[in-house]
Amino acid sequence: MRQTKGPVLIDLEDTAAPSVADAPPVVDLTDTPQGEAMQAVARFASHKPSRLAKWFWGLLTALLGAVVSITAWDFTVSLTQ
Repeated sequence: MRQTKGPVLIDLEDTAAPSVADAPPVVDLTDTPQGEAMQAVARFASHKPSRLAKWFWGLLTALLGAVVSITAWDFTVSLTQ
C-alpha cells in the first residue's frame, strides 16, 4: 500500500452540488424576544466597565483568592497533625 505525503484529491464525478435557490430562507431573529434579548446583552457587553465595577470585581477576586488560599493552607496543615 502506497502512502502519499502530499494533498489527496478525491474526484466526485457525478455528484452535483445543491443549488443555493433550493436552500431554505434564513430566519431573522431580531424581531423575536430572543433576538431582542441577545441584542441587549451584546449592547451591555460592549460597554467599557466603570472604574467602580473594576474595583469591585478586583477586590472580590482578591478576597475569594485569599479565602481559598487560607482554606487550602489550613487543610494541608490539618493533614500533618
